[in-house]
Amino acid sequence: MKDGRLLLKKTHTKGEPRRKYFFPGKVLEGEETLELALVKGFYEDVGIPCTVGGLSYVVESFRPSGGHEVGIYFLISTGQQVGRLDFKGRAEYVALDQLDESMVHPWVLVGKLSADLLQGRIGSASYLLSFEDI
Repeated sequence: MKDGRLLLKKTHTKGEPRRKYFFPGKVLEGEETLELALVKGFYEDVGIPCTVGGLSYVVESFRPSGGHEVGIYFLISTGQQVGRLDFKGRAEYVALDQLDESMVHPWVLVGKLSADLLQGRIGSASYLLSFEDI
């Protein structure tokens, strides 16, 4: 997060009116640790290396259309001035007030980040429950 904006991976499905955003990262593969998966996924999604900090949020999502996932979110550091980098179209900073629930998954995390930012508590370990389709 930087200046009230989130660094998000962007996708665009042909025929969809607007972009869909996801938090950078990836699904665990084989015997990967959470940290290794995040470092690899962040690099694949954003194109820059990162260092993993503390556990921030756990989001358990149940989709009304079927399916269940658990997202584990950490604070990360890039050691670089990320705002000046070219993400090669893979990611972008998006202002919190420019997002709505149809644009980002998981939406419940955006709401929690907004509330935590107002209270100066970004990164406070929290468990969130979500019922939303991707």
